[in-house]
Amino acid sequence: MGEALPFENESFDLVIMDNVLDHCQDPVQVIAEIHRVLVPGGCFYFRQNIYHRWGKFVRFWIELLRIDKGHPYTFSLRDIHALVDVRASRCCFASGEATGLHGNGTFLQGA
Repeated sequence: MGEALPFENESFDLVIMDNVLDHCQDPVQVIAEIHRVLVPGGCFYFRQNIYHRWGKFVRFWIELLRIDKGHPYTFSLRDIHALVDVRASRCCFASGEATGLHGNGTFLQGA
């Protein structure tokens, strides 16, 4: 659903995405859609669980063994920075909640 939002361009002042991106089939398209529906100067609040290298390894095996098949993606803080930077011109605030041994990552980008 997030890959093709049923709203007109520049429809929202604020978009909130709270720990959803790892459930989407195409995270790059989801971020593009969010920026499409944001008004100029709008704010995108984004929070996502992130994993250190060991945590990503564990998640890989959990997914491969189909123990938890509802998460097509697992992100590190670097992954999130790269993904959000694809369309960062209107990203106001983003944070990552750590899972495993990785610290909490927060970054701020101008709208």
